[in-house]
Amino acid sequence: MELFSLVEDEHAILKSKGVYRQAKLYRRGEKLFAGFGNGYVRLHPEHVTSKPDVKWHDISVDTGKNGFKL
Repeated sequence: MELFSLVEDEHAILKSKGVYRQAKLYRRGEKLFAGFGNGYVRLHPEHVTSKPDVKWHDISVDTGKNGFKL
């Protein structure tokens, strides 16, 4: 079983209902997640997340160089 691991010193900017917030980035395998409430949202291409009303605006990590997949 793969667990969520913090990606040190990397963050995402999330937008939900017109409010932006900074969130820590996590990985599970090659997939990227952002902390959201008491859980995580999966980051997908085109600024979409696993939660329909939450979009990601920007991330601080270079996905290609670090082996992450959106």
